Amino acid sequence: QRRSEGQDPSDATLEVIQAQQTSREPLDDEEQSHSKRVDTHDSASLDSLVERIRQRLPGI
Repeated sequence: QRRSEGQDPSDATLEVIQAQQTSREPLDDEEQSHSKRVDTHDSASLDSLVERIRQRLPGI
């Protein structure tokens, strides 16, 4: 549906991305308690995230 309406997120311009970044808000304490920072340039960090997900969602 987005594609037919010309609203595909992959079509976002640099200006759209910059506007989103300048208007974003930090996570509050409640949101922080449910979040995990992951260094996507560090394979060990990614592996750790995958393992944590597997532990919480058996059968994956």
